[in-house]
Amino acid sequence: MSLNPQKSALRKKIKATRQALTPEERTQKNTVIQAQLEKLPEFQAAKTVLFYVSTDEEAGTHEIIKKYLDKKHIVVPTIQKETKEFQIFDLTDWNELEPGVFGILEIHHKDRVTHPLNNIDLIIVPGVAFDKSGYRLGYGGGYYDSLLTIYPKPSIGLSYECQLVDEVPCDPHDQPVDKIITEQQIIISNPN
Repeated sequence: MSLNPQKSALRKKIKATRQALTPEERTQKNTVIQAQLEKLPEFQAAKTVLFYVSTDEEAGTHEIIKKYLDKKHIVVPTIQKETKEFQIFDLTDWNELEPGVFGILEIHHKDRVTHPLNNIDLIIVPGVAFDKSGYRLGYGGGYYDSLLTIYPKPSIGLSYECQLVDEVPCDPHDQPVDKIITEQQIIISNPN
């Protein structure tokens, strides 16, 4: 986990704000965020999309993953328990998922087919907090920052509006996303 005290304090504050949302509020917000994502040219053009599999408190991805399983090539990350290595696997059926590290849904060991990073067209990124420059506060493991360092394709963060802050405290290794979608807006943080 991150040892930056500013990050730790912000993470705690935004997690509490996000936890205060009711299931009904989450469902409504998730529906709008999904519709916004579906309209983006990057999403429409992407043949292979790396999605995070959301927890109950994150901007939801379950419904959009299920909707596009037979329309796009969907890949999802898995964190290896022993090595803490971030790996990417093909998802062909929702039932391939089971709780893994940190309780996040991951692909069953028997169903895992590794997917090469260079064949991914778009990455959908989670976060605890985001700012309008595209910087995100993750959960402290640095997995997505490492991925975005070597990933030259478009990246989009999904967030509830209540997760937006004026400025995310950054360390040198932190990587911004290109766009952020909330239930109220689409923020273009990197127009290239």
